[in-house]
Amino acid sequence: GSVGISKMTGIVSPAYLVFCISEELNPAFAHYLFRDKYMVDQYILSSRGVGSIQRNLHYPSLRDIKVPVPPKEEQELIAKYLEKKSKQITSLIEKIDRKIKLYEEQKSALINQYLTKGLELNVEMIDSGIDWIGEIPKHWKITKLKYLSKINVQYGLNIESDFYCESGIRFLRITDIKHDGSLKKDGGVYLNESNVPCEYILKKGDLLFSRTGGTVGKSTLIESSEELMSFAGYLVRFSFESFDLSVFVNLFSKSSAFWYWINLQITQSTIQNVNGEKYSNLSIPLPPVNEIKEINSKLKKKLTIFDQIIQKEYIRKNYLIEYRQSLISSVVTGKIRITEDMI
Repeated sequence: GSVGISKMTGIVSPAYLVFCISEELNPAFAHYLFRDKYMVDQYILSSRGVGSIQRNLHYPSLRDIKVPVPPKEEQELIAKYLEKKSKQITSLIEKIDRKIKLYEEQKSALINQYLTKGLELNVEMIDSGIDWIGEIPKHWKITKLKYLSKINVQYGLNIESDFYCESGIRFLRITDIKHDGSLKKDGGVYLNESNVPCEYILKKGDLLFSRTGGTVGKSTLIESSEELMSFAGYLVRFSFESFDLSVFVNLFSKSSAFWYWINLQITQSTIQNVNGEKYSNLSIPLPPVNEIKEINSKLKKKLTIFDQIIQKEYIRKNYLIEYRQSLISSVVTGKIRITEDMI
C-alpha cells in the first residue's frame, strides 16, 4: 500500500515497482485512487507471503488488478475536490498536533519542576553541579542511578523468535512499550518457562530502559507482578528498594532534564546507544523519602489530567484521519458523485 505519484525525477531501490501511468488517468486522481483501501486490499490479495510479514507483490499479479476509471473530466473534478477537502482536514489535524505539542511541553515543564525543584517555591536552592539539572533544593542530594538500584544493571535475554509461543511468560521487547511508557495490551509474545531463568523474571517496581536505536531513553515501570514477564536484550533493568522510589525515578525519566542527558550521550557516540553502564551513571536529584511520596502523589494527579486532555485530542485527530480516508474512498470509487459546484 505504499504507493504514490512521483513529482520528482530520480531513482528508487529494487524494492519498488515503477510505472508510467496511462493518458487515461489524471495523475492527481491516480495518487488518491491507488492509495485507497479498495486498491490496497487487492494488492494484499494478489501478493505472496505468510500472514502480513514479508508479503511481496509481483508484476504478473499486479497487472491483473481491476481499476475503476471514471471519465477524464470527472477524474479532474475528483482530484480538485479531494485536494480542497484534504487541505481543510490536514489544517485541522495540524492545529490538533500543535495543541498536543503544547500540552506535552507543559507536562514536561511540570515534571521538570517537581522532579528537580520540588513542591515548595520559596525553599533555599543550591547549585547541583550538573549543568542539565541546575539548582536543586538545599536539603536534596545528587546521586547516581546505580546507587539507588539494589541490583547491578541487568541486560535482557537474547532469544530468537523461533522460541516465541502463544502462552507462558510474556517477553517484553522495545516494541511493546508505548510512547507514554505504558505497555501494549495486544501483540505480545511469550516464552516457555523452561527458556527463562528465574533471575530474568520481572518484579513489581522494576524499571526498564531502551538502550539502542531510535527508542533510546524509552522506559516502562512494572507496576504489577500478577503477570509473569521477562525482557529482551535491547532493554536494561534496574530494581529499587521501594515502589515509591521506582515511581520517582520513572517520572524523572520523563523530564526534559533526563532527555537532555540522553541526547548528550547520543551525540557523544557514533551510534544511537546508551548502554547499561551509562544508565548506571545517570545523575538524579533525590529528595528525602517522605518528600518523594508527596511529589509522586501530587505529580501523578496533575499528569492524569493532562493525559486525559491529550487523549481527547488524539481521539479527535484519529477521527479526522479516518474521515479523510473514508471520504477519499467514497469519492474515488464513485459512491459520492462530485460536481462543479462542490469545488
